[in-house]
Amino acid sequence: MIYFYHDAGMPLFALTAYAKNERANLTQQDRNEFRQLTTLLVDTYRRKRS
Repeated sequence: MIYFYHDAGMPLFALTAYAKNERANLTQQDRNEFRQLTTLLVDTYRRKRS
């Protein structure tokens, strides 16, 4: 399970889940994509709250 938490003013997001037998570690590409996704989540959430 991969969660994203930014701060107390923003909800906790469950981004994805993998079975342990399906995937033990994330690839560099996976990490890069999650970094882009979390940036988008923060930016979008802040714009909606403004």
